[in-house]
Amino acid sequence: MPRYRRTDEPNTRFEEQDNWLLDSYELAQMLRCDLRSIYNFRQKKGLPWIKLGSKVLFRRNEVDRWLESLQTVTEPQKKKK
Repeated sequence: MPRYRRTDEPNTRFEEQDNWLLDSYELAQMLRCDLRSIYNFRQKKGLPWIKLGSKVLFRRNEVDRWLESLQTVTEPQKKKK
């Protein structure tokens, strides 16, 4: 059971949200991770965020770009004979 839980479960599909603002809980649901991971990504990995009043929000399209920047392409290793 998740440590943090909201009573108002969002009933939207993340694929349809392009430039929407997501709160930490919604982003955790989208990325299928816990809230602590979102806080760590924000502090240590450079996850882009916006502070609006007392709320921390994330733009969906900026999160997608951030995720793409984390991708690494590795070439297959050659076997030594």
